[in-house]
Amino acid sequence: MAESAVTLLIDVLRPIIENEVRLLRGVHDEVKDIMDEMESMVSCLREADRREDDNEGVKTWLKQLRDAAYDTEDVVEEYLLHLASLLEGKGRLVKFIHRNFQCALHLRKRHQIAIEMRGIKSRVQKIAAMRERYTIVNMKRIILLSYTDLPYNLKSCFLYLSLFPEDYNIKFMKLIRLWMAEGFVKSNQQNIMVEEVAKEYINVLIKRGLILIADRNSYGKVISCRVHDVVREIILSKAREENFTTFTDGVHMFRLLKVIDLDGMPLKVFPPEITELLHLRYLSLRDTSISELPKSIKRLCNLETLDLKGTMVRELPVEILKLRKLRHLLVYRYDDFQLNLPFDSVKGVRMPIGIGKMLELQKLSYLDGRPGQVKELRKLTQLKRLGIIKLRTEDGRDLCDAIQNMESLLSFDVTSRHENELLDLCLSQPPKLLQRVYLKGMLESLPSWITMLQNLVKLYLRWSKLKDDPFESLQNLPNLAELELSRAYDGNELRCGEGGFKKLQVLHIHYLNELKMVEIGEGAMCGLQKLWIMECLQLEKVPLGIEHIAHLKELNLVFMSEELCSRVRKDGGEDRPRIEHIKIISAIYIHDGQVSFRIL
Repeated sequence: MAESAVTLLIDVLRPIIENEVRLLRGVHDEVKDIMDEMESMVSCLREADRREDDNEGVKTWLKQLRDAAYDTEDVVEEYLLHLASLLEGKGRLVKFIHRNFQCALHLRKRHQIAIEMRGIKSRVQKIAAMRERYTIVNMKRIILLSYTDLPYNLKSCFLYLSLFPEDYNIKFMKLIRLWMAEGFVKSNQQNIMVEEVAKEYINVLIKRGLILIADRNSYGKVISCRVHDVVREIILSKAREENFTTFTDGVHMFRLLKVIDLDGMPLKVFPPEITELLHLRYLSLRDTSISELPKSIKRLCNLETLDLKGTMVRELPVEILKLRKLRHLLVYRYDDFQLNLPFDSVKGVRMPIGIGKMLELQKLSYLDGRPGQVKELRKLTQLKRLGIIKLRTEDGRDLCDAIQNMESLLSFDVTSRHENELLDLCLSQPPKLLQRVYLKGMLESLPSWITMLQNLVKLYLRWSKLKDDPFESLQNLPNLAELELSRAYDGNELRCGEGGFKKLQVLHIHYLNELKMVEIGEGAMCGLQKLWIMECLQLEKVPLGIEHIAHLKELNLVFMSEELCSRVRKDGGEDRPRIEHIKIISAIYIHDGQVSFRIL
């Protein structure tokens, strides 16, 4: 068996390498390289033996490897025996050559062994390359078996991945919407929504190793996935074999299209031909430069997803109300990145009066809160995500009345008209499933309903200008994983009690101009991994108790005082001993008018 031959050879070579035998000076590197290659192939050999693989290519590989192992052993032992005969004394296989050894026979023999070992090294390297191909062949075989076992609908979902470029990170939610638009996802149970079935499909593909997780958010949710190169080869092969994808120049074929994705294309005007595609369910013009939709958009009566994120569209025509099957309406744009984003950095869209007729809507972001429109939201009981900007104080109660009826709501994002306008958000019964809440605008106090959200994982409070310490109210939320306080608190101290924020992983403390001290009680924030502190200029010490947060990986200080930065420096910083357990300690600051980054 090849494994026994290779193992025996390794046993011969190891003492030579470990003892750095000078007798093999000139071929020592070749011997070491051969042994390294042989050791790396042992596990692959065991797998081949275990499988009793009858593949002819694998059999050839095993024979070549076995022969190379025997030849290497013969050459090395022949040379060692020759050397032993030239040395004084007996009983040792290997000795040091006398410093003045000048035997011409030995020199010729050493030259000969060097040539032979280089030849064997070259053989072994080629065999190792074959090993890689053998591994890939096995991998492909396993993938094909996994593919064969997939249910019919899941096979279509899997082959659909052939449309994405190599090494492309596929957005989780985008993939789900595409599958749904193509009709690949069906729900066999009345109480299970199609989107949940699609999520389960992705989980099945992940568990089978057919797709890989590319990125997760702060609370562990998958946000993007990718396909391994070898898996992609199989997908492309199967897609061609089953005629799953077709490339055509015939425009007449487009009339049956269900999906058009023009994400990032250089478009300034909405292509009018699109409105002729009456079967269209998914239309993405994300990150294009279009600024308006035609009235003929009403013809797309089967449209379920309209993605206009990152475009210049600021108002939708009244004809949009004809799209009664629309589920996902995403129309917003963020201002270009700058260090101190203005209050109105998110641009939404003006909708015509009558949005309450779009009963199938599940995702709506971001709606300009024009007078009379907020009341209509109460009819949209299927909403899972709602984003609204420019909310007037007097419309706060109507908004709360509306969202109390949205039992499926997972994400709620609201911004007032300007930073000094009050957000009046009094909820007696908030949606129980709420996971993400983003509030931007002045608050009289922290809404009490927030502390009732048992499923809340993400909370952003911006421009809240609270007078009372928000830590006190928020620290007992059982599942909160990410918290941002940005211009949210006007007090001097933030205090987290013992054992608070048990699930918190990411904490942002930004622009708290009066903040002088942060204190973290023993056992609090035990899962915190990233801490960002930005432009809290009166804060001159790192948080008290930070030394007890054992899992903290990053401390990022952005535009902080020189006093604080000096206290955390390696060379004698007063606070340094308390943060030595943190892997990354960084500072971002302004130097000579330029933004600079430094690891402290």
